[in-house]
Amino acid sequence: MTKFILVLASSVFVLATPIVSVTANAESFPPIENQTVIAECGECHMVFFAEMLPRKSWLRILNSLGNHYGEDASIDSGPLKEIITFHTSRASDVLNIRGAIKWREGLNKGEAPERITTAPRFIRKHADNDFAQMWTKFKVASKADCLACHKGATRGQFDDD
Repeated sequence: MTKFILVLASSVFVLATPIVSVTANAESFPPIENQTVIAECGECHMVFFAEMLPRKSWLRILNSLGNHYGEDASIDSGPLKEIITFHTSRASDVLNIRGAIKWREGLNKGEAPERITTAPRFIRKHADNDFAQMWTKFKVASKADCLACHKGATRGQFDDD
């Protein structure tokens, strides 16, 4: 019986190893569990991962919610402070996790893209000639419509190179 359990456990390990490797190589971010961020930001769009932009970008974006890409997205000061703290503590130039490191690649020191879609990582990942065809195929509403192509986007799972 002990030998059977050992063989079974070894088989599970061998079968699970490729899955773990694929997940470890994927670009991913820790899940967003802050309920204020989820409620306030997710009311209008997908909750974007703080690791995609540097601290300076988040400060600019979050301190100008009165004109948030042409919309008034103003929120009360209490939740705003919490959202700013959340984003600036997990920004790409603050954390040293794989996803954050990849999103700060290509940025000059102090550079602060105005939006995720103007960050060097986004531009490089979406520069493929087939990108325009994919927009049509997946009915992408805008560059910010990550879920159209990245089904795991809300869980922080994106394809990687």
